[in-house]
Amino acid sequence: MRDIWSRNVVGGVALIVISAISLTLPGLGPARQALASAALSPAAAVPAHEPEASTASLARNAPRPDTADVRACGSLPRFAPDTAAQIMAGRLTISPFKAVTIDPGKNGGIDWFMNPYDDPTWVLDFQTGTWIEALVEGYLAGGKQAGAQRARAKAILAGWLADVPLASQNPQTLMCSAEAFPGQAWIHDRIPALLDYYAAHWQGAYNHGLSQDLELLRAGCAYPVNQWGGQPLTWRQTARDQMIASFEPNRYGAAVDAQGAADEQSTGYENFTFGLWTTAEADLAACHQSPLPSADRDRIAKMALFLALATQPDGRLAQIGDTYAIRPRDRPGTPLQFAATKGAAGTPPGQRVAVYTAGYVFGRSGWGTMGSFGKMSFYSLRFGPGRLIHGHADHMGLTYCARGRDLIVNSGHDGYDNNAYRAYLLSPEAASTFVMPDVPFDASAATRLTADGIAAKAQFYEFADTAFGGHARDRRQVALPGQVIPAVRR
Repeated sequence: MRDIWSRNVVGGVALIVISAISLTLPGLGPARQALASAALSPAAAVPAHEPEASTASLARNAPRPDTADVRACGSLPRFAPDTAAQIMAGRLTISPFKAVTIDPGKNGGIDWFMNPYDDPTWVLDFQTGTWIEALVEGYLAGGKQAGAQRARAKAILAGWLADVPLASQNPQTLMCSAEAFPGQAWIHDRIPALLDYYAAHWQGAYNHGLSQDLELLRAGCAYPVNQWGGQPLTWRQTARDQMIASFEPNRYGAAVDAQGAADEQSTGYENFTFGLWTTAEADLAACHQSPLPSADRDRIAKMALFLALATQPDGRLAQIGDTYAIRPRDRPGTPLQFAATKGAAGTPPGQRVAVYTAGYVFGRSGWGTMGSFGKMSFYSLRFGPGRLIHGHADHMGLTYCARGRDLIVNSGHDGYDNNAYRAYLLSPEAASTFVMPDVPFDASAATRLTADGIAAKAQFYEFADTAFGGHARDRRQVALPGQVIPAVRR
């Protein structure tokens, strides 16, 4: 996935942090800084192509990037210093994998269906082509290799456009790379077709679909409304309509429910999509589009409390679903700020126990202060609908932290390589739950919370399902956190 403002590309599948709205690009010259600093507003008066100019930040006598391309791209990714040189040498590193030779002839002749690690994540990052922008970045920065980097980028992009299926191409790669080729039809004329494909093939009400919407919105606001037969207006409206549709009933359930729980079934992806949704709200406003309905904005705002309640005393999110060992984002002015800073800033939430109908229970002994936040105890429990998107088969599973340590843990996440280890991490055997050996397991089976009792000094929960061969399975859990702090039933 890619961040609309600060995109991490050669970083594998690491969750991307959405930064504050800023198009300041360290390391680029003043001409491109001036272009990029334009606010994300409808580009009705922006000319389709900028005249050629020579600046200190561009290769000598090179054409100046098109303002609309710069606006559509936003900030280029931050690459390791040697990335462009490595690509020029015919090799590529996609973290966490080691470098591989992708262009043995050093002429752009790349096999776009290679899969040296037999890993879908590597292929995804490879085919989206965002790493090509390292060459564009090098060209725009100028220097002795600028001309060669631009020529190699063109050769690679030509193969990318010819060989990689539309479904695997990323419009952002195309729009950002177009900065190096202002006014050239071979690349500019491909932009609307790819964006139209995105608009017609929405992936649905989860992070992939929302990422598509953000790219459509950004492009629709960056390019002049009369360009490409008026398609920029269509992209803007399609993006907003699909965002709203995400909150309606669909195959995954609403993207975010009335309590602020995302449909991803992962605390890590709750954190990720919270950033995407807040970016969406900001981008709609910057593009002078109508805001999302108030009920939808209220759901997005409640995601901050969900994430605060899901934060352990060590400052990391409870690893539920496909979640790495990560900290939540810090959002000043929300309940999440106190948890994200481990009590150093903000105000603690007014509750320490919550039951979410999407299938989560979070409880803690207290919120502590800056000095005692890490000394509190914490537990989580899972129930609800069967496994979806980034969820695991962890129903009735328990996690528990106390005395500054993880005492009972979930399986966590190790990427998307479709191997036996991935299958194990998804299975109930990898969670702290009850299993029936040699009995068929149904990951689509729902688990019910059949009873609960929440008081200040103790909490009780009872769960039941028939996930193992239709046989009854139940679990009762009592928590005695010991702190006399008022509990709130959600």
